[in-house]
Amino acid sequence: MALEPEALIALRRRVEAVRASPCGMAHEGIPAGPDGNPARSTRSPSGFARTGLCPEAVRAANLACSHTMARYVLRDAIMQVPGEGDEAVVAALHELEQAISLLDHRRYDAESRRASVRLAGTDDAPGEREIAALVAEHRALVTRVGELRDDVLRRIDDALGAAGANTSPQASRTGVQNSHRRGGPRSEPSVGLTAPRRRACAATRTS
Repeated sequence: MALEPEALIALRRRVEAVRASPCGMAHEGIPAGPDGNPARSTRSPSGFARTGLCPEAVRAANLACSHTMARYVLRDAIMQVPGEGDEAVVAALHELEQAISLLDHRRYDAESRRASVRLAGTDDAPGEREIAALVAEHRALVTRVGELRDDVLRRIDDALGAAGANTSPQASRTGVQNSHRRGGPRSEPSVGLTAPRRRACAATRTS
């Protein structure tokens, strides 16, 4: 059963409230201790502390975070507003979920290797390059999930148009935070992945 215009507008607002932010998964970073060396933690399998998670409110709105429920907002919207290519869109969202989760672990593993190299007093340039490459991968995922979010908004707008309702003229379709709104004609949704965070996180946690 098709949603009523009021329900579609409420759903659109929920989707519009989530964005994809290029945080680079900074929470997996290893902070420096009082002596300037990588901070240790007996609670971590690697023996090193982590910078810590961003505030819950920040994670809750970031589609590209590995510790968020925001992507469920997109999944719910896809299920509530069926459209052409539903299976492919859901598959793309699932693939993004897996890629973001895997990248989270890869970032901490790379940070741990670099910390060990620093403690050994050897060249950590390769580790720096590895982490920079992982941050670049995350930025690519930010773009992909932002495009998926924009496609979900288009799907809702189409349903609103079919129901004879209008969306707010201030409503944003830019899914990647701090990016410029793209112009031009509507394009078909992109459902594949072409590539499997630099936000300063608040607290230092040890895990």
